[in-house]
Amino acid sequence: MVGMYLALFTFNARVPFLKVLANIPLVFFIGALPITPGGLGTSNAALVTLFEPFVTGPAIASGAVAAGDLIFSFSLIWLFANYAMKALTGVICLKLVSKDLFKATPEVPEEEAERQAPYVSGNI
Repeated sequence: MVGMYLALFTFNARVPFLKVLANIPLVFFIGALPITPGGLGTSNAALVTLFEPFVTGPAIASGAVAAGDLIFSFSLIWLFANYAMKALTGVICLKLVSKDLFKATPEVPEEEAERQAPYVSGNI
């Protein structure tokens, strides 16, 4: 949530920190509802609706851009950056962990397996 607050500074826009703390959990909840894939669109609409009255910045004050347009642009960039971060993390973790998933295991005799797992009781 703090990351989203700080990322708004790249757009030279400000939203009161308490509004971010209060509204971001609601945006995350709306994005988690199974309405659209990955919350694409629903979380963006929730961000625009909840933050539009509170966002300020020089571009908004001069009339160069509407508050809703700025928040929508920010939310799309945030969403795709989040997807890229998750994909990169997944690739790194898969590369590091997948080697251990496919290691050959030592063959254990049936009697030894029964002794090691008595709760299975004859189903091995």
